[in-house]
Parts: sequence; structure tokens; C-alpha cells
Amino acid sequence: SFLIDTSALDSQFVPTHFSLLLFALIEESFKIVFFLQASRRLITLPRPLTTGLIYGLGFASLEYFALSFIQNLPPGPLYGILLVHLVTAVLLVKLLPKYQGKKALISLLGLLTALHFGYNILL
Repeated sequence: SFLIDTSALDSQFVPTHFSLLLFALIEESFKIVFFLQASRRLITLPRPLTTGLIYGLGFASLEYFALSFIQNLPPGPLYGILLVHLVTAVLLVKLLPKYQGKKALISLLGLLTALHFGYNILL
């Protein structure tokens, strides 16, 4: 029989501001990387707003699912998780195609991370 040891997941995790910032930075970095890969495979996005909404729903679902395994970390209301991911994904889809270059990409990553971190510290 295959058993999963969940004792490590049940431990006390107390998020710090640094860890919340790091989580936001990692998550938004992945969001940008995945979007860049998807946009390279597709020539155009016919409906950027719809693409952003679907993209945001996907990331919100992943985060909500991941947080459900950590008992001591409050998952926050589902609508908050949905809102932060929908806003950051729509901004990403709308702004990334217009602004090219490293500086623009870093600025966009900073904006998305700041928005996400702002939500995280409200938990």
C-alpha cells in the first residue's frame, strides 16, 4: 500500500513578509514565463481579456488547491484569491504585448508582484 506522509504539511508555518513577497515574486514570474511560452506558440490572442480571465482562473485554482494542504496558513476567501489572480493575469495579457525589452519585463514583474504581495499581506 502507498501512503503519503503528511506530517511535514501539518507543521506550523508562520509566513513572514519576506516569504509572502518571495511567494508573490515566484508566482508572478511563473505567470509571465507561462504566458510568454503560450504567446510564442500562438501567433495572436484573439480575445486578450478572455485569455487573461481564463489564465487568472487557472492560477487561482492552483493556489487555492495548494493552500488547502497547509492547514495553518489561512487560504483567504476564495473571492480574494480569484480577484488577485484575475487582475494580475488581465494586466499581464494586456500590458506584456505592448511593452518589450528587459526593463519593461522587469517593471511589469515588479507591478504584478507588488499587487500580489499587497494581497498576501492582507491575509
